[in-house]
Amino acid sequence: MSTRERILDAALQCFAEQGYSRTSMRELATRVEIRAPSLYNHFASKREIMLALLERSGPGRMSQIINQLPDELSPAALLNAVLDALFNLWRDPQDNRSMRLACAEALHDAELGTLLETQVFQQERDLLSRLLLRAAGSLDAQLAEQWANQCVALGFARRLQILLTGDDVAKTETIIAQSRQEFIQLARLFGLPLTP
Repeated sequence: MSTRERILDAALQCFAEQGYSRTSMRELATRVEIRAPSLYNHFASKREIMLALLERSGPGRMSQIINQLPDELSPAALLNAVLDALFNLWRDPQDNRSMRLACAEALHDAELGTLLETQVFQQERDLLSRLLLRAAGSLDAQLAEQWANQCVALGFARRLQILLTGDDVAKTETIIAQSRQEFIQLARLFGLPLTP
């Protein structure tokens, strides 16, 4: 494992145990067993570490997945691919730790809150809207945006429910099964050509 990954793992653990604001760069260096100046070779600040955590897991990861989907997928296959990727993130304990941390810290840190809002509610919505327009070429752009807004709202609500249940695998799977049906119903409600 690279030093950068070790730093991110230690940061996630420290931030989860004692909070972002109470964790120092020196403490992270000690946890990784490197000197503080070496830590700064990898990350200029604690904020940069938090941003890297959000890119490695959580909202950044979903955006990367959406961007990598092939153009030639049918609308139904596209919906299934997005849902499968989303639900795999929901099953990932490390991703859930990152999201718990990000949500909790965003309530106390306006800059982090803005970042999370931008990545979840704006970037993912825009990516989903473009994805839908690409798959169903003749669709109205406003309808695609409305559908994407509803998907993000539903996804965030269900993800929050998973975060609140802890690491209960059975509850997570129940929420995922319900969510899959809800996303499909949402596509039908909007009359979108994404239903399987």
